[in-house]
Amino acid sequence: MTKERIEQIRESTLFPKSVSVQRALLQVWNECLRELTAEREKAAKLVNSLEMALQILEENQKERHPFSIRMIRQSLTEYKKQ
Repeated sequence: MTKERIEQIRESTLFPKSVSVQRALLQVWNECLRELTAEREKAAKLVNSLEMALQILEENQKERHPFSIRMIRQSLTEYKKQ
């Protein structure tokens, strides 16, 4: 949700200048922000776990699974760019 979208929603209400409308929209904004922050934290923990697992895999099985290791490393690199 963007600032512009919130403004659109506020303007579409019967009382766009109402304090209660503004508070309600602020509450929705804050809830969205909390959810996004929590999802980013989960994703960061997952990436860290995958990197540690990959490091262990690389140390223990380089010769047996070089293609798998390369594919996992590439996927992690691409994910981090997002």
